[in-house]
Amino acid sequence: MDPAGRPAFTVRRKRLSLSAEQWLIFAGGEEEARRPVYAVKRGGGSGGKSMACVAPCAGGVPFEVEGSYGRRSCVVYDDERGVTPPAEWTVWREQSREKAAEEEELTRERESGDFLVEGEGEKVRW
Repeated sequence: MDPAGRPAFTVRRKRLSLSAEQWLIFAGGEEEARRPVYAVKRGGGSGGKSMACVAPCAGGVPFEVEGSYGRRSCVVYDDERGVTPPAEWTVWREQSREKAAEEEELTRERESGDFLVEGEGEKVRW
């Protein structure tokens, strides 16, 4: 979910795939899912750490996800094996932090009893 509560991605299983399990990732919710953003293939199951191989559909640098389902942890590697998350994840994380900070400030104002009267620029005891 994005900070506004809307779906950030829609995941659909790719049908009739001759190779390993594959999924297509679409931006937004079901009604917005027109063209896939990423194609994901399940990682090698023969004892390797790779959980998934991810390729951007519009070109760009593919990346690989390694980790452990049991430990609920993962690391994202770019094509040169550097630890680099996609730029979109960084943007969404920052938006989530900003929204959380706004909600925390609003909660503090409610608890203290001070509210800003909109348009007047002065605080009024509520």
